[in-house]
Amino acid sequence: MVALWDRVASWIGGLFPRVTKYRFGPGVIAGMRELALQTHPKEVIALLQGTRELDVLVVDSIVYQPFQNTRTSATIMQDSALTGIVGSFHSHPGAQARPSAQDLRHFARAGGIHGIIAEPYNEVHMFDSRGRLLEIHAIPGMRARNRKSDSRILNR
Repeated sequence: MVALWDRVASWIGGLFPRVTKYRFGPGVIAGMRELALQTHPKEVIALLQGTRELDVLVVDSIVYQPFQNTRTSATIMQDSALTGIVGSFHSHPGAQARPSAQDLRHFARAGGIHGIIAEPYNEVHMFDSRGRLLEIHAIPGMRARNRKSDSRILNR
């Protein structure tokens, strides 16, 4: 019975492959940078919209919603019914792009992927809902961090 269950679970898992690649459409990362620069020295927060194509999550736009912000936090004020939301991003006006305890709670509650862009706003760090750093495929000229290499341009 256990062997049959394992086969069924494997078959179902094959129907819904796990996301293993993250791609960002033209202008998305540059848009994150621009929003962070415009709100500096306060934080900015916005939603990421995209689609899933088998094992690839493609983020193709930033959804800007009204928010309240300070130098240490940002909160979206309006959470209207939007489709295709795959995560969020926010800025850290300091040089630290690691998620805070508050960030980790938000990631876990919201699910999806979440970005942090820290001053001087030339690197985007993407995390999963558990706060694990993700490798992303970014547009030329922007750097993405991952665990294997501290900073490199990823153009695929």
